[in-house]
Amino acid sequence: MRIVAGTDGAALGALVPGFGLQRELQLLAQSGLTPLQSLQAATITAAQALGKEHELGVIAQGSLADMVIVEADPLAEIRNASRISLVVKNGTVYRPDDLLKHAAQPK
Repeated sequence: MRIVAGTDGAALGALVPGFGLQRELQLLAQSGLTPLQSLQAATITAAQALGKEHELGVIAQGSLADMVIVEADPLAEIRNASRISLVVKNGTVYRPDDLLKHAAQPK
């Protein structure tokens, strides 16, 4: 059996993208998955389910490597996955506060 993470943020009451997934990782761990299995459900396993495992979900040459840099080890405690210090998207580095300000602006 394969478990894939992916949330509808609105369904979890999240107004800013990402918060729903962070909560989902915690719920997966509370349901019995290890922190590693929870993270894999959101990365490589999700990419495999889409048939994109050679492009997504891994950090390797030739892959699309959007990443979050966290302040503490999420393998020790899955909640650490929400302690984000930097986001790398399409080669550009963002600080979480800047992303939150941008998300809060009216569209």
